This record gives sequence, C-alpha cells and structure tokens, in this order.
Amino acid sequence: MAFDDHIDKSGDCWLWTASLTAKGYGRFRNPKTGKSTKAHIYAWTRVNGPVPPGKEIAHSCHIRRCVKLEHLSPKFHRDNLNDRAISLRNRTRCKRNHEFNSQNTYITKLGYKQCIECRDLLRRKRDERRRKKQQQMS
Repeated sequence: MAFDDHIDKSGDCWLWTASLTAKGYGRFRNPKTGKSTKAHIYAWTRVNGPVPPGKEIAHSCHIRRCVKLEHLSPKFHRDNLNDRAISLRNRTRCKRNHEFNSQNTYITKLGYKQCIECRDLLRRKRDERRRKKQQQMS
C-alpha cells in the first residue's frame, strides 16, 4: 500500500492509520530504502526535502499521529518542547477526556495540569500489581 492509503483525512488532523511507535508516532517503511521512519517526517521530507540540520519536524497540533503538512514544521528541539509545554498548560481536558476543573486538577511544580481521576486510577492499578506480585512471592 502507498503512504497516502494509510491516512484518515476525515478530520482537521490527517491521522496515520497504520503501525505506531511505542510513543504513538506513525511508523512507515520507506519502499525506496526499506528503512522504517516516522510517518510525519516522511510526509514532510517527501515534499520539502531533508530536515534542516539541528532541527526536528514538529506538530503544531501536538497530535503525534498527524501527517498533515500544514501542521508540520521544522523547529529546534528546545522550541518544540516550549510549544508543547504551553499547549499542555492550556488544555481543558486530559488524554482520557476528563475535564480539568478545580475538583479534578492538580498543578505540578512545573505548572502542568494533572488529572486527579487519572492519577488515582494509575495508582490503583500500580497498587494492584504490587499486591499480586507480593502474593506470588509468598
């Protein structure tokens, strides 16, 4: 299948529908080289050429699966991190779609929002894994 056959263009972001990396980026095997690359980087380089030295391809939408050219641009790593931090601070919902409000939001020392409901869920899962591990050992 061609690169474009793996893209869902139904929304504002064009989402990669094939395999993903462990961190959620689209993964594409370049048919010319046989090498695996991130889909958003391939999308950008096939139109614009190589990524400028010292830069990386950043998502203005902050959606890792997005391959829409209008959402991609070369940036220095530090600038990309700063943009992401600003975006995270301005979110109104967590990644599990819980609303950030006064009862459900913890602000970290770095100023990031943390969903209390998700934090508690992860703690319960961690505690359950620990209990099972202790039961197996005894």
